Amino acid sequence: MGGVASKPQPTSPSSISGADGQSPLVGSPDCVTRRVSRGRRIGRQSASGPIAASFLALALAARLVAQDVTLGTISGTVTESWEGKPLANVTVTLRGTTLAATTDAQGRFRLANVPPGQHTVQFAVPGYFRSAVGDVLVAPGQVSPVDISLRPEFQDMEEYVVTAPELEAQNTSLLMERQSASALLEAIGSERFSRLAAGDAAEIMTKITGVSVVEGKFAVIRGLSDRYNIALLNGADVPSADPYRRAVQLDLFPADVIDTVVVSKSFTPDLPGGFSGGVMDIRTKSFPERFVFKVGGGVGYNTQATGNDRFLTYPGGDTDWLALDDGTRALPGELENVSGDDLQRLLATATSGSLAIPLETKTAAAREMDRLVRSFGTPYMGPNRSAPPPDHDFNLLVGDTVKVKDTSIGYFASVNYERDYRFYEDGIRRRYRPAGGEPDIYQDYQDSRSVTLTQWSGLANLAVKLFTHHELDYTFLYTQNAEDMARKLFGQIESSGEDQFNDQRRTHQNELHWTQRDLVTHQFRGAHQLPALHDVEADWIASVATTSQYEPDLRYFNFISYPNPQDPSSDLRGVDMISNNTPFPDRPTRYFRELDDQNLNGKFDLTLPGEDWRGLAWKVKGGVFGSQSEREFKERSFTYNGGNGSIVDTETFPYNYMLGTNAPPPTLVQQGNRSRYTFARSLNSAFGNNFYDGEQNIYAAYGLAELPVLERFRLGGGVRYETTFLQVQSSSFQSQRVFTGTIDQGDWLPAVNLTWDVRDDMKVRFSYSQTVSRPTYREFARYRSFDVASDQIVEGNPFLVMGTSENFDARWEWFTKNGGLLSFGGFYKTLEDPIEKFNATLSPDGTPIWTASSDFVTFLNTDTATVWGIEFEARQSLAFIEPNLHPFSVGLNAAYIATTVPLQPEIREMKYMATGERIEERPLYDQSPYIINADLSYDNERLGTTVTLAAYYAAERLALIINNGWDVYEQAAPSLDLVVSQRLAKGLKVKFTARNLLNPEIMRSYGVSGPTDRDFIYSSYTRGITFNLSLNYEY
Repeated sequence: MGGVASKPQPTSPSSISGADGQSPLVGSPDCVTRRVSRGRRIGRQSASGPIAASFLALALAARLVAQDVTLGTISGTVTESWEGKPLANVTVTLRGTTLAATTDAQGRFRLANVPPGQHTVQFAVPGYFRSAVGDVLVAPGQVSPVDISLRPEFQDMEEYVVTAPELEAQNTSLLMERQSASALLEAIGSERFSRLAAGDAAEIMTKITGVSVVEGKFAVIRGLSDRYNIALLNGADVPSADPYRRAVQLDLFPADVIDTVVVSKSFTPDLPGGFSGGVMDIRTKSFPERFVFKVGGGVGYNTQATGNDRFLTYPGGDTDWLALDDGTRALPGELENVSGDDLQRLLATATSGSLAIPLETKTAAAREMDRLVRSFGTPYMGPNRSAPPPDHDFNLLVGDTVKVKDTSIGYFASVNYERDYRFYEDGIRRRYRPAGGEPDIYQDYQDSRSVTLTQWSGLANLAVKLFTHHELDYTFLYTQNAEDMARKLFGQIESSGEDQFNDQRRTHQNELHWTQRDLVTHQFRGAHQLPALHDVEADWIASVATTSQYEPDLRYFNFISYPNPQDPSSDLRGVDMISNNTPFPDRPTRYFRELDDQNLNGKFDLTLPGEDWRGLAWKVKGGVFGSQSEREFKERSFTYNGGNGSIVDTETFPYNYMLGTNAPPPTLVQQGNRSRYTFARSLNSAFGNNFYDGEQNIYAAYGLAELPVLERFRLGGGVRYETTFLQVQSSSFQSQRVFTGTIDQGDWLPAVNLTWDVRDDMKVRFSYSQTVSRPTYREFARYRSFDVASDQIVEGNPFLVMGTSENFDARWEWFTKNGGLLSFGGFYKTLEDPIEKFNATLSPDGTPIWTASSDFVTFLNTDTATVWGIEFEARQSLAFIEPNLHPFSVGLNAAYIATTVPLQPEIREMKYMATGERIEERPLYDQSPYIINADLSYDNERLGTTVTLAAYYAAERLALIINNGWDVYEQAAPSLDLVVSQRLAKGLKVKFTARNLLNPEIMRSYGVSGPTDRDFIYSSYTRGITFNLSLNYEY
């Protein structure tokens, strides 16, 4: 064994008994891991009946199970064998149970609530061999002492090998953190989300109670969209690269670099104040206790994409496989400084028949226009078709901890790569409008879409532990992500002067869209314990992060076709390129968009722990925080003219539009003594030339305390003062003006929480807090742009104000045996001045101008909104039913969430005039009323076999608001995944994953008869089932 232990004997109870309310996962008040209350929000007396009822149910449930249990205690001291010094932060666990603790600065630990009998106590800390003490006899009401010396790993000792079933160390650690935290925490570790087939942080978040994800990137926590949530990386801010969203895109973080994701659902003053839903802390992997080397790879098959020769694609750059454009799609240097007016002057000069302009000048203008027309890196304006290869991925990591005298140095590095292909051609896109109170279709398209997803990342971590009480860490993370999308729509529209439902004219839409994103983060962290200053703990972090989103050469090619006048039965059709009914953009158009965001933030905390005269632990904490962010966004667009009246193959016309004889050079036309040039293709830049620059500075100071009111009641609370400076300057093609919006204010944000230790393994928590919400840069920037995701023209609003939120929480938690958990809670929130999207434009003074069309949206503060809900979570081994079922475990979490936003009088009247229905209120955007996660796992350590079946369900959610019609809802799309892992040999493992087994229809529909109405489709498609087989080796 790796340690030397004293012979354990039962003794009489000592002055440190189990009556201090210590949980089975947390050490005594003498330990570093002290009993810490977790914030829970208490509903006000005027809160809704369901919230009050849930609080009463919590109290009754806790009272029913609050019964005395006669148990024992294990306590002792851990030292290191080299110099006999006490060891801090050693994880002490009781084999076969969830009981755990960590040692304090003097190496002391204490495990209470130990069942009578013989036990094995296990000890683990980085830099030392894992050790265990067996045959520890525990008697009811007595304390059994266990002292041990751990040997450093650099000594030539045989490693301790565990032969009995053992707790998952990560699961134990997360439960300990959850139990001792002041905030309302939920966490999931890599051991679990690997079994649940979660591929990135977004998919991981769907496994958290009350969380759904929209667009595959943004978390909705407790019915509140991404604007009310914050994402942190190892406790530091992460900037967002999305032009329209506040939160960072969670799919930027592959699961292979993540160790844990911790979600704080209640506010404490040491957390950022700008959230009402939750704070997501994505914690990257750190250095291991001993040398580790892992390498793996896999291939995947999607039933709709892999090998399908109907897959839409187009020639790209040579480095697309690295998620990097090689310049093929870049804005040509020739056009960098060319304005729309410059292009108009060239065209006017070349096409003029005026004798006052010399022919040489016209020729020079024509040649320059033709040069600019052909200056783009690629000529293709639409997709062709080609079969994609299988999905594929690769991962590699290495890490170790080495000991140099009194210093431990740990390092970890990993590289991950993945490329996936997705495709559908069974899509539907329709639009309805009210006609006499009934839905009337006016757009009906067949939709085909392909996406190539490429992502790779590099993570490096270096940590130095100086002596016992000081640790310094550096983390570098680089992620690169690209989404290459090709799309074709073909169908019928009805508009002014156009009724394709009753003639042979048809509408075609083509899109090529490359989106490239990256995130670069440098983080420096320090943790220091100062025994000479009453064990004061000092923690700090400094982070520099840059992120960008690059959309080069986003191409649209929309046109209307009609039967060939010479041969109506021919497959070739005529092309109408000038119709006013062509969908926007109504000419072949190329967009160039670039967004860069830089963030610098830091945090410093001082924590003073102590004990009162009763021996009960207390803690006082204070700190400061600062965050500086800058964002630049710019957009250019160029539009082609020409091609009207051509007789073409409409399938290939966009692809060939700029090729060969379709786009000949300018032609000189002479009429008498006059001459001018005509163009088959010319260029202009009439819209889409926008920019905004933003700056946001947030500074805060805070203080909080956690105090034992009674032996089993702890009160925590404090206040945070947070200042906000937000300024955005913007301009767009509609105006030569530069608009400036500014917010400059400070807010006091209080929080209070109460924790009742009903018994050692059970807690009831209540909390109240106030928080704020801020507009995003894009919402604050007054310019109009076309949003490709929503197919709408978006206008920002510099008159927005910050919103506030009052938050109430209550939760009952029972930490059961074998790492189990049972929890039930409720929450209630009131939001003042929440920011929502509306079908409207703005007057110069910011007054909304309500529109009947859903094509225009802006952002407005509404008066108020309410959110309430209940949450349930259970996770348990089935060994409590029958010991032979020990390999099986089940997990279930569910949430019911209700939100209410009163409709504006103008919108209520418009809806009534259009539909004949009186509608007074609606839910918040993106909020699903029901969210359910369930999983069943089989884990046989002896055979090396793991099987998990996981299901996820999020009910319908509001996707679009339509002033003069029925709102659009995204319908439920339940998912079912299967993961099977098998050990083949020592260190060698094969893994099979089947995802999206149900392959449900991804549908948005009009809520004509209610939110779940699926009869009137807005959009619909399927994703296909994906099978993946991977092989991994670990040394």
